[in-house]
Amino acid sequence: MQFINYNLVKQPDSIYFEDIISKVILFRTSEKIYGVKPNAIGDLRYITVPYSISYLTYKTDCKLDLYKIWKNQGLSENLKSLLYDLMVQVESAIKKSAEKNHGALYGEWAKKEDCWSDLKGQEFNIDLSRIKIDFEDTKNPSFRKRLADEETIQVQIQEELEKIKSIPSKIWHLIEEWGRESGELTEQKKSVAFNLAGRVRNNGRISDYERQTGIAILDLVIEKTPELLDNVDELFEKDKEQKENGNAEITLEQIINIVQWDKKNRKLKDFEYKFMLELSEGRKPLTDRNKFIAGLNLQKVKKYGFTE
Repeated sequence: MQFINYNLVKQPDSIYFEDIISKVILFRTSEKIYGVKPNAIGDLRYITVPYSISYLTYKTDCKLDLYKIWKNQGLSENLKSLLYDLMVQVESAIKKSAEKNHGALYGEWAKKEDCWSDLKGQEFNIDLSRIKIDFEDTKNPSFRKRLADEETIQVQIQEELEKIKSIPSKIWHLIEEWGRESGELTEQKKSVAFNLAGRVRNNGRISDYERQTGIAILDLVIEKTPELLDNVDELFEKDKEQKENGNAEITLEQIINIVQWDKKNRKLKDFEYKFMLELSEGRKPLTDRNKFIAGLNLQKVKKYGFTE
């Protein structure tokens, strides 16, 4: 309750987010510096790490430059070195203070406010001047842009649009077919996947509904069948090449040959093979859409040695 009351804000913004990540980096890096057995400082990492960070924050009057940690996504070598020296001394001090208090268990002693009060009064052998470069420059503070809610939303929308456009139209068609064969996508989502294939191919406008649904579809694909996205970069280049050179249309004879070839070589996924089989037997019509998907499968088997 105390932590929530004094550490969480009602409306987190971009600066709050950056500072939180910086604190996570500080904490996780300190854990790594402490080490694990048999190469650890001791056996109280869960106590020593948070107490050491708290002590350093207290002694420096919260002067650590969190923004610098955020920008570098890491700690300076001097700060790492000082944290190691500090943790060695903090662990020893906590053990000694626990033993003084009627031989209290270290973990139980560390839960008490008296443990923190005792530690704050200690003067450890650390030279804070070593990490002056890691302190905030109060005379020339870093300019940090605090994104407003609307700006944050616009940034998120743009990121989602770029994510959708980074998936080639061929992959969107494969996703639609996967959703159809597996039953994982509703009719609306299959329709959106098909529409996004066209939007991406023609650089068309993506509506808010299509954007939101497209992101939900990608999340589902990543969860259920991430291998569908394995060849994104390669297909993206092929997409560009085909736009420049035009698409060659696949024939029924080629489809039949692919089915015969894949019976032995088994390079198509089950839903891809079933799709081609139904085309070859006339159970699916050779519409433009189905020819396009079949063409994707043709490109795939060619990589594994299929020849026309």
